[in-house]
Amino acid sequence: MYRGSLIVFIIYVIFFVWALASALSGKFENGDKTAWVVAIIFAPLIGIFLYFARGIHQKI
Repeated sequence: MYRGSLIVFIIYVIFFVWALASALSGKFENGDKTAWVVAIIFAPLIGIFLYFARGIHQKI
């Protein structure tokens, strides 16, 4: 049970860091970068999912 939780946590951290780095390094229109970074930090599960579903396609 412990090993499974650790694997899920590691996968979560990888996606969190990947989404945050991608949002910070990308160029967005109309200040969307700030909104995506706030969403990823303050609502991590939903923010990460929404960023990869919608935000990554909004880059210039």
